[in-house]
Amino acid sequence: TFVPKDSLREHSFCLSRSAEDQAVDLSFFAYNEAFRSMGILLPEGKADLLSKEITEAFQELGGVVTVYSYTSEDDFRAKLSELETAGIDILFLEYYNEEANTILAEEHNFTALLGNDWDRADFPGDTDRKTNCLLYGKNTKNETVSDSEISEMETSSPEQESISSTQVEEESEATSSADSVLSIVEDEQVGREKDAIAILQIALKNKGKSLMEKLSDLQYQGIDGTYALKAGDYALKGKAVFYEIIDNKRVELS
Repeated sequence: TFVPKDSLREHSFCLSRSAEDQAVDLSFFAYNEAFRSMGILLPEGKADLLSKEITEAFQELGGVVTVYSYTSEDDFRAKLSELETAGIDILFLEYYNEEANTILAEEHNFTALLGNDWDRADFPGDTDRKTNCLLYGKNTKNETVSDSEISEMETSSPEQESISSTQVEEESEATSSADSVLSIVEDEQVGREKDAIAILQIALKNKGKSLMEKLSDLQYQGIDGTYALKAGDYALKGKAVFYEIIDNKRVELS
């Protein structure tokens, strides 16, 4: 659900949020919703950087976190039972999987906080869920890039203008050369994909000897949020969006 910082280089852009930003979003949301005891279940072998960041952030706020990894559906249920017996009030599930989805159809004494890997076209679907579910969206609420970021961009690229999604067509073919320099988190929903295509369209029209130069310092107001592109960094800005799943529908929380 995120691209690790050490995998980004000066020739890459990531249209996502960093693990640190995601951890702040998730931990503050959970704590502000009055949850104090968090359980985290991870498939064995999956990267756990985000879970480590959430653990640190939530504990700094005063909460308690217990992290388990599991190897099978039976092990998942066993670890879940341990967490529930220990009295957790919120369970963070970073990755979408069928075992977890089945568990959510059962009644439990905790709320499930679902990472943005669950934000996909087929979720929540038609499955009735007896466990209260909160979803962390892949998108953000559009907001203006901070004055300091704008100032820094203007200094490095005075001719660059901020672009709106209304100024580009929704459909285009991305060139193969763009694929080598633009890192995009895989997304089943069209918002991030359309934003990526629109950004590439704009970049190809900008001044610059290379596509890297054309992409650098570009600002874009897209479908999934506000992007401020800087090489080797995370571009998606804005306020996190959370949803509650009610009657198999997403209800955005203010």
